[in-house]
Parts: sequence; C-alpha cells; structure tokens
Amino acid sequence: SNKTIPESWKGKALSINLINQAGQVVNSKSTKQASQVERLTVNQLAAGVYILRIQDGNGNVETNKIRVH
Repeated sequence: SNKTIPESWKGKALSINLINQAGQVVNSKSTKQASQVERLTVNQLAAGVYILRIQDGNGNVETNKIRVH
C-alpha cells in the first residue's frame, strides 16, 4: 500500500505503523529520510480496516484508515 506523506515531512525520520482493530501493530517501518511516497506490504494481512499511523521525529502524527481487501 502506498501512502503520500506531507511534503514538509519529506527527508525526515519517520515511524510508520499499521494497527489492526484490536490495537496491535501488525506492520511497521522506520526511515531516516522519508521520500514523498512510502510503501508497506499488506498482502499478508487479513482483509479489514486498519489504522496507518505516521509519526515524525518532532512528535507530529498523522493517522488514516485504510482498507485491505
């Protein structure tokens, strides 16, 4: 799954977590220099709705719901 991150976060360290409906982190990624589009593999996950949580090194957080089919 591709996620376009805010332009202001490009080149910064990011922590990316994919969280299931039980609140468990099911996939995660850290990057020291984020590109504009970051990719997480979701094909091994059960179908359903997940929360994508992205946090930068300054504590700014963006969350999005994503649906895995």
